[in-house]
Amino acid sequence: MTRLTALQTILRRAGVNPPAAVETSGSSDIAQANRILDQENERVQTQGWTFNRVKKADLFPNGDGVVTIPDTALVVRSSYSDRDSIYVAIGRTLYNVTPGENTPEFTENPSTDYHLLWKFECIPPPVQQYIVERAAVQFIELAAERLRIGGWRLQTARQHAREAEAEARRYEVWQSRPNVFDTPEARQFRGFRPKTMRGETGY
Repeated sequence: MTRLTALQTILRRAGVNPPAAVETSGSSDIAQANRILDQENERVQTQGWTFNRVKKADLFPNGDGVVTIPDTALVVRSSYSDRDSIYVAIGRTLYNVTPGENTPEFTENPSTDYHLLWKFECIPPPVQQYIVERAAVQFIELAAERLRIGGWRLQTARQHAREAEAEARRYEVWQSRPNVFDTPEARQFRGFRPKTMRGETGY
């Protein structure tokens, strides 16, 4: 889904003529919808999904031992493999708040898990749709009085958002649970039967 398609969906949910081009600044409905889309994109990705979770990633301190968190990293914490350490992000600086430490200075590369913020155009379609429907609800709530949007549109948008969330969660489960029977060894045992169009074996 392109950003323009997403904005067209948001405004269509509100009963507003869909835009022909993206606007990123100003006070127009298109620009406002674009800002809301970015906000919802970050909020949803902050929850953590299979596509944006980064595990056991080393961050590197500078000459003063301070670790600056990448701008695209969300919800940084110590790696699960390093459960004795506790790291928190304060601003864009990583702090070691392990009991007895409480310092922003590191003598070794801290191992972290974090959620990576992807551009809207780069994330899986089911999650894109979920973000768009959430953004549509936010847009309608903010513009309802100004644009005289009927209450039924908000109810419908909320229903679309619930359905899109359910579909995104189903996609997440599908992504995070690999088919243990779809391995080279298992396929050899079954006689290398053909796969479906989704890339799974037929049973």
